[in-house]
Amino acid sequence: MDNIKDIAAAIDVARVGTPLAHFYEDRAEIRQVPGSRESLFEEIHDEDGPRSGYAYHWGGRRELQLNIGFEKGRTHFRYGAAFSIERGPYYQNPVEVLTPTIHRFNAILSQYPALAGLEMWYVDKRVPEARQRVPVGPVRKIPVAQIHEGVFIFFGESVPVGADGIGPEVISRAVAVLNLIYPLYLALLDETGTEARELDYRVARICWNTHMWTRPSGPIGKARSKDTFERKHGFGHEEWIGDLSTLVRGYKHGFIQPMNSNHDAYAGKRLALLLYAIDSTTGQRYWAGAIDGVQVLNAREASRVAREFKREGWLRMMEQQVEALGLDKAAVTDTGRTELFNVRFRPDALRMFDPPIPFPADDVPADYYGILQAVPPAWEHLTDVDINTDAYSEAGESDEADEADEEHDDVDGATTATRAPSGGGDVKLIQTQWQNALMRTLRVDLPADVKPRREFPLGRNRVDIRLKAPDRTVFIELKPRGTPTEVIREAFGQLMEYAYWPAASRCDTLLIVGPGAPRARDRAYLTTMRERFGIPVHYLHYREGHIIGIGDWYRALPAVVD
Repeated sequence: MDNIKDIAAAIDVARVGTPLAHFYEDRAEIRQVPGSRESLFEEIHDEDGPRSGYAYHWGGRRELQLNIGFEKGRTHFRYGAAFSIERGPYYQNPVEVLTPTIHRFNAILSQYPALAGLEMWYVDKRVPEARQRVPVGPVRKIPVAQIHEGVFIFFGESVPVGADGIGPEVISRAVAVLNLIYPLYLALLDETGTEARELDYRVARICWNTHMWTRPSGPIGKARSKDTFERKHGFGHEEWIGDLSTLVRGYKHGFIQPMNSNHDAYAGKRLALLLYAIDSTTGQRYWAGAIDGVQVLNAREASRVAREFKREGWLRMMEQQVEALGLDKAAVTDTGRTELFNVRFRPDALRMFDPPIPFPADDVPADYYGILQAVPPAWEHLTDVDINTDAYSEAGESDEADEADEEHDDVDGATTATRAPSGGGDVKLIQTQWQNALMRTLRVDLPADVKPRREFPLGRNRVDIRLKAPDRTVFIELKPRGTPTEVIREAFGQLMEYAYWPAASRCDTLLIVGPGAPRARDRAYLTTMRERFGIPVHYLHYREGHIIGIGDWYRALPAVVD
């Protein structure tokens, strides 16, 4: 294909079944504007023949725009996103309109580490005789000096155009990159009009849990006060805050008590939270995790999310998890909607500390659920950790964390209990939903000669998904619940048995897939397994119907040696 209209039409076909399929519906819901558009790229600008022109989504002049186009004298094709700081017929103040969005882009960019592999460049159209593309390097914050009328700032990829024009592989890659950018696009829409600054953290208490807050763990360790919901019912709605398998349009929805106690004051606002919990059995306090930016829901939004959870079967799953503990399942939904869901956040904004980090009681003296408190100076480093690093490892290197560990090393706390298996019958619903989605998307995200099959039989066992290609077989184990560390720990033994027990070699590559992006220590561990022991095991994470990055990962695999 050489025509920009044909390419835009091909992208429309390829985005079916991906998050981008709902682009204008999502945009309409956030912007409160009409959403009945057929083509993703409604604004198409043909120039003077084949291999020319560009296109972007309707309304993209006033926001981060999804953008495709030919460039470099028609020898290359780009796909990605841009800030086009240029005037239009109905758009006379581009700097004024886009500056707040660019500042928000700078403030939250670190929450999207998956974009680090894309390239950024800009063109300054104020100098017509130049109009040269100026490379910036990997995606980074945009300096104030570039925020001027006439500047076009782009990030994504640019590929050479082959003799036959743009083929299916480029279309597939373009859709994958656009889906990679899409969560950031939605976050910027959500935050339009908010103050463009990095958020200050506040400390919030959540109820005790021994399953890394992915599902209820039972009454043990819960608060002793008879007035608390968790003491009355044996669980708290915070216990699902770490379950990233139930996303609605790219967001994790959950419950944090201070937002409920002061809902009217917080509704519609954005906050950053450092979470802690108290094991009432021992009295030990633990840092549980951090959320680098939550949005507080209003009652209407909470009701819509509850309906979506019911439609997907997730509310029933939550009831089953509570019922399995011998508790009253009616307490799950027998409550107001904002007492079920009152916050939402992008999954990449969540950092659970695995295991939780103990700290002295005096560091956070108030233990009320309904208040937000200042972060203790001794623990401010937990809020400074980049989203793509290992929070616990960095904490462990600090004097404060070492002292806390030494002071409480005799406490029979539940840090080891957080390593409980994340399996169970209630996981089957999510796993089936993942498999159904992946049977569609893997055929798009992988080369055409790679054939996926679900529930591949191996004697009495079944591999969740097998990928079969002429030169390679891959076994994929899906684990919809748990931190990457937990998921790797649980899935590794299963895959080893499927592939090699008792004396066989049934596949060439092992892939573990969980709901969360891996941390530095997870990647380091698997690298050691591959390089030191020769075990071909890898980890990727699932997000909204896709295994993120699987196309690039598959193409980068070393050749199979007979």
